Amino acid sequence: MGLRPLGAATIACLCIVASCSASYSVKNNDADAAVVDGVDAQAMPDTDAGVSADSGQSTMMVDASTDARTDAGCSMDLQTDAKNCGVCGRICNTGGCVGGECLHVAFVTPVANAGDIGGIAGADTLCQTAAMNAGLHGKFLAWLATPATSPNARFFRATRAYVLPLGTVIAGNYTELTNPPIKAAVGYDASGALSPITKAWSNVSNDGTYNPGDGNACANWTSSSAGDRGSWGNAQGNGNGWSNSSSDSCNTAAHGIYCFEQ
Repeated sequence: MGLRPLGAATIACLCIVASCSASYSVKNNDADAAVVDGVDAQAMPDTDAGVSADSGQSTMMVDASTDARTDAGCSMDLQTDAKNCGVCGRICNTGGCVGGECLHVAFVTPVANAGDIGGIAGADTLCQTAAMNAGLHGKFLAWLATPATSPNARFFRATRAYVLPLGTVIAGNYTELTNPPIKAAVGYDASGALSPITKAWSNVSNDGTYNPGDGNACANWTSSSAGDRGSWGNAQGNGNGWSNSSSDSCNTAAHGIYCFEQ
């Protein structure tokens, strides 16, 4: 059985499902994705370098005992393959794949913004765009909070390190990230260059929860009014103020956004 195209991606082997033999078990890597012959269809991009999705030459099955996937002529271990880490097609930006998890890159966006950044969804888009423009892979979310949500509610709580784009460790895992001081400031852009941005909108407490501070998170990050306020973190610091240092009026266009790979 072939899968419908899901968009271009670079992966080690062409992910076209045939069938699972009796010795293979169903494995679903994503609770909201359909399982097709034992493989998570949503997590499976359809192309790789130099191979067409409609070639029909490749088959893949999942061995639940080893979490490895085999494809005609090649093998992918989702626990260690840096081009298929955890799920087929997930490419690690740096540090290889250990236990099915990549290292998690973090950076600050390079453009100074006032408080209206399109809500948290708009901020996530800014993060994803900056990551893609720098050639980074993966899903990036904004380190922002409102009364309704926060990094604690939205983020994957990494067991591996958060690192700057060039590999410097920020924190060993999510627990360390939310128990400052962290090991290095996040104030570098997605290419790894030191950013001129020194403030990052936040309203996030050190523990990853919402911190109202003395404002209203710029009306949930939809206001650039002088009458609203938002809290920011010190992008050039690694102490208690890295996430929540002070606040500004939301019409102050001087703030970046922290972005973290999930």
